[in-house]
Amino acid sequence: FQISQMKLLGSKGTTGTQASFMDLFEGDTDKVKALDKKITEQTAHPKKKSHMFWVACLAICAAPIGVPLLIALLLVLCALCICAAAIVLSIFCCALAFFLAGGKLLVRGLLAIPYSLSGCCLIAGSGLLTIGIGILAVVLGVYLCKWCQMLFAKLARWISQKRRR
Repeated sequence: FQISQMKLLGSKGTTGTQASFMDLFEGDTDKVKALDKKITEQTAHPKKKSHMFWVACLAICAAPIGVPLLIALLLVLCALCICAAAIVLSIFCCALAFFLAGGKLLVRGLLAIPYSLSGCCLIAGSGLLTIGIGILAVVLGVYLCKWCQMLFAKLARWISQKRRR
């Protein structure tokens, strides 16, 4: 409650933010004061809350802790991409294993015709079932790839629309 009543005084922080801005603007105090004024004006208008996010990002990146946070964020994004690729690859590997096992069962079932017709039907049917599961796994992998592609395209479109505003 009391924080909403307090007046923002600019970008002065306890982690050397003001000194970072002085380094950023090469000691030009007029530019630092203009940035402080702009930050104060933008936070006074509630309709421009999206700009406050970018100001906060600038303050975090200007602080000494900003670079490790950025590196950590990039590492998390890379880990998510690697996990998604591993899941898709494992689905295709399972599909290949089902194809190979189904083919082997089908051939073994066909070779069992002279010995037992019921055994032939059972083994060949199991082989066909396994091949069908392999086909379904390939379809699942393809749809998962398409879903990831659409998700990536929507994310890129969302980021590009945010930059235009």
